Amino acid sequence: MSVMLRPKSRSHATCRSRPSYVTESSIVSSKAMSKARSNNRFQPTSLPPLRSGKAAAEPGRWAYPERPSRAFIRSGARAMRCLSATFIGLAVLLLAEVAQAVDVGVCDTPENMTAMMKAEGQRSIMSADHYTPDESLLGMIFTVNKEQSVGYILQSDNPVGYRASKMCVYSRLADVRLFDARRSGVPSGALLKAPESEALRHCDEMARLGEIKRESCGSLNTLLRLADTEGSRVMLQGLVVEKQPNGSFKPNGTLVTVDGRLNENPQSESKTIKNKGVITYSSLPDGASYIKAFLFFPQYTPYGLSLLP
Repeated sequence: MSVMLRPKSRSHATCRSRPSYVTESSIVSSKAMSKARSNNRFQPTSLPPLRSGKAAAEPGRWAYPERPSRAFIRSGARAMRCLSATFIGLAVLLLAEVAQAVDVGVCDTPENMTAMMKAEGQRSIMSADHYTPDESLLGMIFTVNKEQSVGYILQSDNPVGYRASKMCVYSRLADVRLFDARRSGVPSGALLKAPESEALRHCDEMARLGEIKRESCGSLNTLLRLADTEGSRVMLQGLVVEKQPNGSFKPNGTLVTVDGRLNENPQSESKTIKNKGVITYSSLPDGASYIKAFLFFPQYTPYGLSLLP
């Protein structure tokens, strides 16, 4: 399949401008997605976090976007080179935490969001581009505080490396743990202890209730082992939290896992195409899971690298 995803003009190819893409052939065509769905592969979904409970059936494999063109690869490599020009403020976040925390769905300018993150003592640890169902690339920044007790996933309205006009809180996390995705194998600490049959039963139950498509759900442990065979390894895990009536935040029984296939050299065009990953939501304690988002170019920040075990 030939893919041409490129800026409309040279004026859009700089760090300061919003990328405007012409899609001659989509990265993930509807035909390819239908084929993956019929083959019982994991698919991304926009469902809310999984509720805790029981879970179900044999999970299949998921489909990554197909090979982009060299033009798209070059734009991705250029965006990575421009990372510091756009997100340098988020890459050096520190200061003391404040009582009034930022909630999911809050949006503001990148400058104001940076100030809010600074006020909570957040520093950026990872970045990636979220590949959305409408074939857009939206920059994501992953942050934590010093204790790694609180973290955020922030999403902008442009890819990483391009000037954004808006940034929103995609998710708020607690008890964030980092893993070294440069090492092969699935970390034992990322796997759940519950029997995988419990996850499968929960998947069956949710499918029966119409809460999720059965082919979109499977066991987290199986998903991570399959991802590892393709070179995509766990980078981060954390607990999704929800705001309570008294203003506090408590875990809602959902685990977030981010895995990615890293580039040794993100500047290299020949390696950028392999640089992708997923965000997975899992029910606790059973591990019934679905892919929440596809990612391109997941990378640790220098600070994130310093925190790796």
